Amino acid sequence: MRKNFKSITQTLALPVLVLAVQNIVIFWNHYFNDFGFPWDFPLNYYAIVAFWTSLVRQGVFPSWIPFQSMGLPMNLSLQSGIHYPPLWLFPLFKMDYTLHAAVVFQCLHVLLGAIGMYAFLRLTLKSSSLAVVGAFIFQFFGGFYSNAEHVDIIRAYAFIPWLFFFFTIAKADQRWRWRFLLIPLGLLFLFTGGYPGNQISGMLILALYVFFQLIDHFYQTKNIRATFQLSLLILSFTLIGIGLSFYHLGPAALYSDYLYRSASYAAELRATFWLPQYPGLFLENTVVPGEISMTSAFVTLPALVAFTYVSISDLRKYWYILAVMFISLILAAGENTFVGHLLWEFIAPLKYSRFPSSDYRMFIVIPLIFFAVLTLKALHEGKVPWKTFVLRTGIVLLWFGQAVYISYPEFAIRPVYKAVIVLLLSVWFLFSLRFDKKLAKIKGIYPFLPILLLASLDAARVFPLMSQTWQVASFSNFYQVRGWPLLDEQGRLLTHRILENLPAQRPARIEKDRIDYSWEGYITGRYIYNDLVPHLLKSAHLVNAHDIYKHFMLQEWTPLFLEVSEDDLPRTAFEISIEELEAKSRSNSLSHPESFEQVRYGINDVQYRVSLNRPYLVIENEMYFPGWIARLKWGDGESVVPAVPVNDVFRGWILPAGNYVMTAEFHFPNSALFVAVSLIASSVWVVMILFWRRISTSFSVTISENPGRNG
Repeated sequence: MRKNFKSITQTLALPVLVLAVQNIVIFWNHYFNDFGFPWDFPLNYYAIVAFWTSLVRQGVFPSWIPFQSMGLPMNLSLQSGIHYPPLWLFPLFKMDYTLHAAVVFQCLHVLLGAIGMYAFLRLTLKSSSLAVVGAFIFQFFGGFYSNAEHVDIIRAYAFIPWLFFFFTIAKADQRWRWRFLLIPLGLLFLFTGGYPGNQISGMLILALYVFFQLIDHFYQTKNIRATFQLSLLILSFTLIGIGLSFYHLGPAALYSDYLYRSASYAAELRATFWLPQYPGLFLENTVVPGEISMTSAFVTLPALVAFTYVSISDLRKYWYILAVMFISLILAAGENTFVGHLLWEFIAPLKYSRFPSSDYRMFIVIPLIFFAVLTLKALHEGKVPWKTFVLRTGIVLLWFGQAVYISYPEFAIRPVYKAVIVLLLSVWFLFSLRFDKKLAKIKGIYPFLPILLLASLDAARVFPLMSQTWQVASFSNFYQVRGWPLLDEQGRLLTHRILENLPAQRPARIEKDRIDYSWEGYITGRYIYNDLVPHLLKSAHLVNAHDIYKHFMLQEWTPLFLEVSEDDLPRTAFEISIEELEAKSRSNSLSHPESFEQVRYGINDVQYRVSLNRPYLVIENEMYFPGWIARLKWGDGESVVPAVPVNDVFRGWILPAGNYVMTAEFHFPNSALFVAVSLIASSVWVVMILFWRRISTSFSVTISENPGRNG
């Protein structure tokens, strides 16, 4: 394995260098001139990561977030990135998660995706030169730039080519067999770092990709036993990957009943990719209808032109990749097609996708680039007849003209004259690649260098027109110019001072306009009633639905006291009328000398001094969630009391009479189970790595040299 790893490293060195240079050129301003990404990027996406990385750096893991949306569990904030391993490099190496650091982190993910595309193409096409061309084009993919505001979508886009690489069956070269071992790692990164919609689409499309390959494998080998063994091996690593990610997936899966989902909200914001959006494959997203961040599938004109010349034999040979592309086209269209409508009606998880265009574009683009690069090879080898070339050239002119026409109804050629030039140059290059005998004799990457130049020219044509979705100047001053605090007097992130400024008693919550720094609790440690995004918990939406509830939650810490009898002590939930709650909230206090005093309002814990003459149900204007417990200490004794829900919203405590210190703590329920599953999966994975040679031999997996049809 060591020899194989060294060989692969040498194979990757030059391509990675080429892609790294391309990445630096594209993001030069982001790396060196304080440019950043717009809209959502510097808001919640940034703030929550700055929040938890700063706390972890100071030795506190924030299981509970008290500063936003009246309080919520961190484990249910699936877009926080707290379970995404690479983000832990920041607290581990004591680095601040500054705005610039966040930008660089994202730019490197784009490079990571391009390298993954190289690995996939190198594996399937057995040509480093063609793989470099495809990866180079892939790094221009418009989704990286139109969706730049959405960090988890960009991360998912970066992982998907790697997952194609890990899940590809068709390869005889033993150096690459170890890639199955990396399936769990790829899934871990997708689940913990990617957008939930991309996770659903990723698992669905990758499952189909593997299934189609297994069909092709059986067709080629006629060996049902080998095909079954291969499917079992891939399934095993997939389950390990899910197990590795269970510490992240488990909380949302087991406690989904506490999460709020609005079907109308999802439908309202649904963005699809269908015929009106197809011009976005080579035109700027500003002329394509729909949400501007979700419409660009730009892959450069040279790639689209090359794809048009793909041979029927290559489509038959790699039918399983074509099938993935076709199904993704249907799913990306959402309910714009009859088939898509049926799929969305009968496959429940698909309904959770708010942005089908975002979720499935990548699975259209990867096959498109694959076939485009494959066509370059066919043209260079003289496999495209001249009659076919002429016919396909006509098709190129048709789809180009139609796309320009629907994007510019007056057929104003001036806005796209550069595109016309790139189109004609691309056709001329492909003509030369096919019919120039001198060019046919040149080997390696050299015959394809013009396509890299043309792709770069095309990107230079489109990217400036898309600048509003991926370029913001003076980005480090984003907060400062808006009058929002981000740094202290020493230039440190304010998040570092959250622990220093924890109050003895929680002050009143602040309700803010959603776009007026409503996420500031993550940065400043102030207690914000709402958030930039809709409330995560159902209970928070119940609060919004009742003015009395809302008024109560907006107040500073205000406990309410209801006397309880011995019969009430075993109860696990309480319901009180809104009228009674209103009356209690207006006038509710303990008689002297009883007291219930909050002495420290922490993040995962709250401390109280208690003196009660009788048992009470204490209702706090705090959010209830399973996992809140109270430790009662008096003298040498200690007992544990679980929180109880009041009206399915408020955090209640059934407290005994006595004088004691009470510490309320939050531990996400069943965390030990989630972690145990991930640890068991990790152990199984390590064992399979250590015994991989024996396992792969015992499985006797037969992988054909060229699994597709040869006709």
